[in-house]
Amino acid sequence: MGKMTDYITWSEVEALVETKHDNPHHILGPHEVKEGILYNVYFPDAVGMEIVDDINGRVFGLCTTKVKGFFSGVIKEKKWAAYRLRAFFEDQTTYEYLDPYAFEPIMDSMDVNRFNAGIHYEVYECLGAHHRIIGQTEGVVFAVWAPNAQRVSVVGDFNHWDGRRHPMRRLDYSGIYELFVPGVKIGDIYKFEMNNFVATTLADAQQLVADAATDSSLHKKEIYIAGLVSSVSKKVSQKSGKPWISFSIEDFNSSLNFSLFGRDYETFMQFIENGQALFIKCAIMPRIYGKPQ
Repeated sequence: MGKMTDYITWSEVEALVETKHDNPHHILGPHEVKEGILYNVYFPDAVGMEIVDDINGRVFGLCTTKVKGFFSGVIKEKKWAAYRLRAFFEDQTTYEYLDPYAFEPIMDSMDVNRFNAGIHYEVYECLGAHHRIIGQTEGVVFAVWAPNAQRVSVVGDFNHWDGRRHPMRRLDYSGIYELFVPGVKIGDIYKFEMNNFVATTLADAQQLVADAATDSSLHKKEIYIAGLVSSVSKKVSQKSGKPWISFSIEDFNSSLNFSLFGRDYETFMQFIENGQALFIKCAIMPRIYGKPQ
C-alpha cells in the first residue's frame, strides 16, 4: 500500500458529505495515479475500510482521513482488478459490497445525444430502474432526468435510505443522473432523493424544527423550502368564525404540515391548491407554549 498522497480534492469531499456532488465518480472509485491506483471510498458510518482483491484474495487497508467515513489509499499496481470493499463499524460488525463507482456509465454518448435532440424513442429502456448484468456483476442501473437538480441520490432499503451512500453521476449536460448499484435486486423499493434550487429539504426542515425545541439559536432562522401542495383542507374557526386552511408540502422524501390564519390566510390562500408547486421563504418561530413552529 502506498502512503497517503495529495490527490484528494477536499472541496469535493465536502460536497459529498453535504450531498451536493453531481459527479461522485470524479473522486470516488479507482483512479490511475503516478504511484499506482488511488482508491477513494465514502461510507458515512464506517470506521475502517479494506479492499479485497477478488482475483487472489489479497487485502489492502485504506487510510482514514480528517473526514469521518472517507477513506483513501494508493495500491502500487499498474491496473486495478476486480475487488470488493469491506467496511468496519463501531459495533465490531463488517459489511462487504461491490463498489458502484468502479463502473462506467451505462448510457453512452449516442444515447445522451439522442436524448438531448429529442429523438431517443426508447428512452424508457434507459430511465427508471433496470436489472443489468455487467460482466459477472448483477445489479440495477438507476437513471432519472432531473435537469434542475443540484444533486441526485438513489435511496432504498439497500442503503438504509441514506442519500449520502449512493449519489448519482450527471451525464454531461443532459440533466440525466445515472448509477449502477451492484447487488440491488428486482423488487427492491427505491426513491430518488434530490437537492434542487433550495438547499433545505423538507426532511432537513423537520430536523431543524425538532432541534429548535432545545436550541434557541435556531429561533427566527430563515430557510427556503419547496414542494407540491397536498391535503388541502379549508376550515372555519368555531371560536372566531373566521376561515383558515391546513395543507401539506411534499417533496420526494418527506412532507411538512402548515396552517394559515388571519392575514396570512388572506395573502396566501390564492396559492394553496392541491398539486401546486410552492417555493417558500419561512422562519422557525417559538410558540407561546415553548414549542417551535
